[in-house]
Amino acid sequence: MKQKTIKVTFIMLLIFAAIGSSARATTKDRKAEKIMNDYVSVIGGKTALSGIQNLVSQSELKFIESGMSIDREITETCGNEYYIKVSSTRIGEIIRGSDGQTCWEKKQATVKPIEGEEKRSFLNSSSFLRYANWEKHLTEYKYEGKVIVNGSEMSKIAVTTNYGFKETWYFNTQGHYLAQIEELLDSSEGMSTVTTTFEDYKDVGGIKLPFTHIIKMPGQTRIISFAEMKANRVVEKTIFSLPK
Repeated sequence: MKQKTIKVTFIMLLIFAAIGSSARATTKDRKAEKIMNDYVSVIGGKTALSGIQNLVSQSELKFIESGMSIDREITETCGNEYYIKVSSTRIGEIIRGSDGQTCWEKKQATVKPIEGEEKRSFLNSSSFLRYANWEKHLTEYKYEGKVIVNGSEMSKIAVTTNYGFKETWYFNTQGHYLAQIEELLDSSEGMSTVTTTFEDYKDVGGIKLPFTHIIKMPGQTRIISFAEMKANRVVEKTIFSLPK
């Protein structure tokens, strides 16, 4: 089966640390559904999840090899509206946003739309609570058995998102938490696998979310550490719209 892949820019890596390759999974199956439903239950349940209308967070993205750090401010809503500001002394300030349909980027005084494959990747990565809200964000999924990952037994599920990206999700068989995901990166150096490990689950508005994301790709390790994450805040809707 032919895979479509996307080229990921440096800025995309800075902002999302999430990369994808589009392909088709084969089916939906009940075993996968049960594993993902168990995950939703342990993080707080569907009722608590449905009560989360938005999230506002502060985090740091650290590039381990270079030592560079980037501050991130994110506001996201259940309507798939998304706003992120990243800043550092080295790159200055970059802002990206989406009202759920139109996507844009602002760097210094320049504003440009995000289009094509880059837009599709942006919308996929910024889908609201996309792992917990898997029923809304996946078109296909298949249980692929139990595997050992970093010494722990995991349930492996191959998924296809609404935007056509193929990913692999790993759930701990003991605690039922989502422990790791794998995505394909198509870069100038060729195809490689990006692995994101989720740790340090904490309560946010009645559900548990990971406050540490460890992203590994060939020759590079990045760590996202959330200092703060709050639910159901007062949000100014204009921040998601394309600046004039």
